[in-house]
Amino acid sequence: MAGELQRPIIGYGRTADIYRWSATEVLKLYHAHWSADEVDREWHSARRVQALGLPTPPVIGRRQVAGRHGIIYRYVAGPTMLQQFGATPWRLFRLTHSFAALHSAIHGHAVTDLPSQRERYAELIREATLVSVGTRDTALAMLEALPDGTQLCHGDFHPDQIILTPQGPMIIDWLTACRGNPLADVALTALILEVGNPPAGRISGLLVRPARSIARSRYLHWYATITGADREQLAAWQLPIAVVRLSGDFPGEAARLLSLIGKLEAQHVVYTRRKDR
Repeated sequence: MAGELQRPIIGYGRTADIYRWSATEVLKLYHAHWSADEVDREWHSARRVQALGLPTPPVIGRRQVAGRHGIIYRYVAGPTMLQQFGATPWRLFRLTHSFAALHSAIHGHAVTDLPSQRERYAELIREATLVSVGTRDTALAMLEALPDGTQLCHGDFHPDQIILTPQGPMIIDWLTACRGNPLADVALTALILEVGNPPAGRISGLLVRPARSIARSRYLHWYATITGADREQLAAWQLPIAVVRLSGDFPGEAARLLSLIGKLEAQHVVYTRRKDR
């Protein structure tokens, strides 16, 4: 079985490697420490999303290679939206409209058989040991006070999760899919656009800072325009979502997140004092 790993590798990620499995298929092979139960979560979510008719590569089957668990998908060709940002930055405005429209399409579906966003985020906040217990308690209290939901949420939606094929954009990577409040999902995407580090080779370092700011601003504008989302309600998710993101230990993000969390917590204290007067 180990010899099968010699197939062409076409992508790398934090959770898995992507191999060209056949002329029409790819294998998403999870790293060795990922359990079968964790891979089952993506398998179920990807099949559920496919059944809803959202644009996503079809799920073909399961495979275990050299003790690692994997999922076989239909191969789709094209650059990611992030790569397109880097190659044609003048198309940023149009691409962010498509990006927001895809996210709102995801949120247009109610689901009952996916993990709870609220439960998962509460767990992640408790694991965010880079901040104080008091900050975690504040984030948990804010999370509890915010409305729950049953809408489909991607849980890691960003431009590198969209492949631009000749047939149209395809959304990938449903490992973190859940049922919950769409505004929490939007707040997480906005945060990723603000602090996330794009993979090497996706976009020129000279473009990262201006592209980050423009993409985030235009994405939020278009999402609110398309859905009528309330920007004030969205802002209420910022602190708990920032603490959620911190627990993921994404390379190069901790300092920016800690600074942002400090500012958001200070704003929350001021707002609470004014409200109590």
